[in-house]
Amino acid sequence: MTAVYKPRFRYKYRSNVPLLSNEEIERDAEAYIRDFAPERLEAPGAVDIDEFAEVYLEHPVMLQHLSRDGKTLGNTVFNQSPGVMVFDMASGKESWVSADPGTILIEQTLLEKNPQMYRFTLAHECGHIVYHGAYFTYPDVTLNGPGGSGRDQLKAGRRISSAAGSLSPTTTVWSIRQTTSREQSSCRGPR
Repeated sequence: MTAVYKPRFRYKYRSNVPLLSNEEIERDAEAYIRDFAPERLEAPGAVDIDEFAEVYLEHPVMLQHLSRDGKTLGNTVFNQSPGVMVFDMASGKESWVSADPGTILIEQTLLEKNPQMYRFTLAHECGHIVYHGAYFTYPDVTLNGPGGSGRDQLKAGRRISSAAGSLSPTTTVWSIRQTTSREQSSCRGPR
């Protein structure tokens, strides 16, 4: 399966950073779901985020220990590099692993210890690919140190909105809310 939906957005002058409102991100999340798993808009349920990343977006997912303290939950490789820094639990030291451009790395412990955070983190990393893939594949682009700049933090907030929208689009949430309200009303009986 090849991703068919491509978001359209305005770009910030000279920086090629997409300009998106939360409404536009929500629109894109719903369009991706409509293209990838349309049944989820009618019958709410979990989106297979692994299949979305690996099959639909065609980006491999690799589980690794990303940091000593486990606070780094995800990383996306955009450019060819000699390797990606990870934490080797056996040696207790940082080491390098090979990862091709387009690889999504997720903290290994999330899958067992916190599957919901695993899904959210993978959706967040998919947001990196969807919204910033073209921007970050330029060879001269670097982030500004730990935590990045304010601009990087703003973009991270946009990817969080995208991740939330991909996992629970507004139309699905409203559908669940309306169904639940009807069920609760019928259970209460006449007043």
